[in-house]
Order: sequence, then C-alpha cells, then structure tokens
Amino acid sequence: LYIGDVGQATWEEIDVLAPGVREASFGWSEMEGDACFGGRDCDPTAHIAPAVSYAHADGETGHCGVVGGYAYRGAAGSLPEGSYLLADYCSRTIWGVPASELQRGRATPALVAQVPERFGRVQSFGQDDAGELYLLTDGGYVLGIGAA
Repeated sequence: LYIGDVGQATWEEIDVLAPGVREASFGWSEMEGDACFGGRDCDPTAHIAPAVSYAHADGETGHCGVVGGYAYRGAAGSLPEGSYLLADYCSRTIWGVPASELQRGRATPALVAQVPERFGRVQSFGQDDAGELYLLTDGGYVLGIGAA
C-alpha cells in the first residue's frame, strides 16, 4: 500500500505498508520525513522510514503538499510498467518512481512532467479500467498521463 503522507511543516513523504502488515508507525507526530520534528528528541528506528521524501523549499520549486497516486498498469502509454506516480499540489510537479524501489523501502523520484499553470493544481489521480492514469486539477481538468 503506497501512502501519500502530507507533512507538518517542511517535508512531504510517500510511505509503504507491506502486504499483510496491519499496524505500523510512520512517525506521526514525532517525525517529519527522516528527521525528528521540530528538534524533538525521538527514536527514528521506532518508525518505518518514508520510501520517498522531499522538502517544501527545494530550491525555487515551492513544494507544499504531496498528492499520492497509482502504480501505472496501462499498455497505451509511455510510462514504464509499475511506475508509481506522485505529485505536489503547489508546484504542480509530477514524479515517477519504480514500484520495485518503493517496495525495497527507498526510492528516488524522477521528473515526469510539470502541469502548466493554466490547468490548475493537481488534486488527485484517477485510473480507468485499462490501467491508464489521469490527473484531476482544481481548474476542473482531467488530464491523461503518459499517452503515447
């Protein structure tokens, strides 16, 4: 299970819950990303570390809130099979991560696209019966992802 976990102040993350696991701690409210929140004294080893984390102030990007997506299972597009997509609400950035990396516990996202400002900000992802993925924006758009 891939979980888009909106951070508290400075970090966003994607957490992974392994098959069969029913209870887990991802660190709320002691941790944010890989660090103890607000200088608190905490034990990071007591929690499952995020598979992906990124800072709000990553250069000039203006990231602010992760939007978790889906692993791509379609056949018509240009995305590699099993690529997990995520986005950031404020920066309108979309990244892809091989699901196999997420399952190992640590992944480095690669830029897939930047949603043009005229479409609005990414609010959610959708998936059709064929496994093709879509973005839903606050501008009222439904945009296909990865079409050839």
